[in-house]
Amino acid sequence: MLMYNLLKMKKLIILIPFLALSLVACNSKKEQKAAKNLAENVPVSNMKGLKIAYYIQDSLKTGYKYYAHIDSTVKVKQLAFQRELEKRQAALQNYAASNQEKYEKGLLSAFDVQKVQEEAQRRQDAFLQYQQTEGQKIDQQTQDYLNVLTNRIDDAAKKYCKEKGINILMMHGSGSGLTYIDSTMDVTDDFINYLNEYQAELDKSIGKGKK
Repeated sequence: MLMYNLLKMKKLIILIPFLALSLVACNSKKEQKAAKNLAENVPVSNMKGLKIAYYIQDSLKTGYKYYAHIDSTVKVKQLAFQRELEKRQAALQNYAASNQEKYEKGLLSAFDVQKVQEEAQRRQDAFLQYQQTEGQKIDQQTQDYLNVLTNRIDDAAKKYCKEKGINILMMHGSGSGLTYIDSTMDVTDDFINYLNEYQAELDKSIGKGKK
């Protein structure tokens, strides 16, 4: 009986790897079949007659009027913020220097010194609070401008491609991933003109520019 059980176990041990290999092979065939079916369902694009064009990203900064307006607006806000920070920082430093001079001349009592320190701390906290709050506000406004700008360019590009029969419109510039592309595909000037016309229509539709 014991010998029979041992023989039975040996057969089982031999069968386990065989069954495992069979399952792997079966799964592999199923995966290959599924991959084949998936590949068969992928539509084949006809490259003949495919129309590809590109525009130069940097040219939009000066040619596309709304882009130039946004860039100028953001720079003005950032410059004004920087100047205000410098003004407040200078006032804080002047306050500290003025009272330091009084202290060195022996014009301040211990009570005065404590009050000056408290006031200096209050002004420092106010400066940091302004820097953080206004800085975040400028960042948020800048991001909002950029989001709207991106959405307008994307929307105009879709309409432009549909009207011109372009299948693929690419952006050429830093970080675009394009090392070289034939200049005959360059539609930068035409696309910029289209963007400005698109912008004029958009402004008109929202009543912008009306007196």
